[in-house]
Amino acid sequence: MLDPDGDITRYLTAKGAIRMPQWACYHSDLYVSSIFGKGIGIIGCAVGAPYAVLVAEELFASGCRMLISVTSAGMLRPDLLKENALYIIEKSVRGDGVSARYLLRDEVASIGGQLNRRIHVTLRKSNIEVGTCTAWTTDAPFRETRSAIEQALALGAECVEMESAGLYAFAKACKREVVCIAHITNTMGKAGNDFEKGRDNGVISILSVLKYIVR
Repeated sequence: MLDPDGDITRYLTAKGAIRMPQWACYHSDLYVSSIFGKGIGIIGCAVGAPYAVLVAEELFASGCRMLISVTSAGMLRPDLLKENALYIIEKSVRGDGVSARYLLRDEVASIGGQLNRRIHVTLRKSNIEVGTCTAWTTDAPFRETRSAIEQALALGAECVEMESAGLYAFAKACKREVVCIAHITNTMGKAGNDFEKGRDNGVISILSVLKYIVR
């Protein structure tokens, strides 16, 4: 699991997650927790597509079978999304540079169809409601100018984050299983309590969904 905000990692380390000294990517720390009844690795603070994809490459080279990224996202479409809710990112509007290294310009960065179906079947059987969305991936928050936002909206974006396009492009090109989840935590600085994530920074609700995806 990639945890760009670091909240899940801090929560699990406080609960006894173990740092793995064998992890080869020396500029990050891999922790292992058994909260799902099996070992799951987690890396915190891998922010942005370049860093997230670098770590993803290392993880799959080390034997990872499925990678889940849970990232904070800014709301672009308040008429379609709810604040402080989780959404599986099905498609990403490519505003990053990394995805261009894996896919041609006109190719779509999206979750694999078979993997997406398996996840939704599992969630429905478990009576877990998780929506889907289209995200806009940008390299840096200061590129979220008014004109860039309008262009992303025109392409169908509903929220903005910094990793999914690169991760999905990597997954498609290298035939890997990657799931990106957007946690709608803010309205891009338009409200007084932006980035208010709720109890335990939203970790409990996130883990309650992730355990079914992992299974």
